[in-house]
Amino acid sequence: MIGTILVNPGGPGGSGTTFVGDLGGDFATVVGPEFDILGFDPRGTGATTPRAQCFASESQAKIWDLQDGPPLNATDESIPLAQSRQKAMAELCLKTMGGNGKEKLNGKVEEWGPGRFMTTASVATDMLRIVEKLGQEKLQYWGFVRYIMVTDFFCSLAPWKQSYGSVLGQYFAVMYPSRVGQLVIDGVVDANDYSAGEWYLNLDDTDTVLLSFFEFCHHTGLSKCPLYGLTVLNIQK
Repeated sequence: MIGTILVNPGGPGGSGTTFVGDLGGDFATVVGPEFDILGFDPRGTGATTPRAQCFASESQAKIWDLQDGPPLNATDESIPLAQSRQKAMAELCLKTMGGNGKEKLNGKVEEWGPGRFMTTASVATDMLRIVEKLGQEKLQYWGFVRYIMVTDFFCSLAPWKQSYGSVLGQYFAVMYPSRVGQLVIDGVVDANDYSAGEWYLNLDDTDTVLLSFFEFCHHTGLSKCPLYGLTVLNIQK
C-alpha cells in the first residue's frame, strides 16, 4: 500500500464517512488498489459532537426551508429577501453556538460557544492529527465539489457549485506546507473571498454558465432540446 487518501465531500457540512460509504468503490477505481480511502466528518457535522445546531428541532429547520424565497434575480425583490434570510440565520447560529461571553478556564461549552471550535483551521489541524495517527509523514487529500442540501437541525445550507473541499485543502496547505504530499482540490474557491464572508467571486461566471445552456441547446437541435429555437436569443427568451 502507498498510504491513505483523506477525502472531503464539500458543503460545508458534508459527511466524509457517509461520502466514502456511498462512493468509496468509485474512488478506488480512480486511484487504484494501492491506496486506502478515508472519509471523516468535520467538526459539527455527521457523527461528531457537539453538533452545529442552529435550530432547536428538525421541524423548525424544515419550516425554515419551506419559507425559502424564489431563485435570485436582479429584477425583483429576491436578492434583498435572501440577504435578510441569511442575516437572520447568522444571528440564530450566533445565538445558539456563539457562547454567552462569560468564558472561564473550566467553563462549559455553552459558555464558550461550540462554534468557535468548528473553524476550518481547526478541521485542518484535525486532518494533520489523523495523518499522524496513520503513521504518515505527509497528507494525501482529495477535496470534492458535491451538490448537497443539509436539512437536519443545523444550519440550512444551499448547494454550491464551488467546493468547501477545496477550501479545506487550501487551509491545510497554508498552515502545514511541509506536510503536504499529494493534494487534489476540485471546484476551487477563492479562500480569501470565502474566509472574508463575501462570496462575491463565485458569481463571476454565473451568467456565462447560464448562457451556455442556451448555446448548447441551439447546437444540439430540437431532437435533444425541446426548447430549441432558430437563434440562441430566441431560446433564451
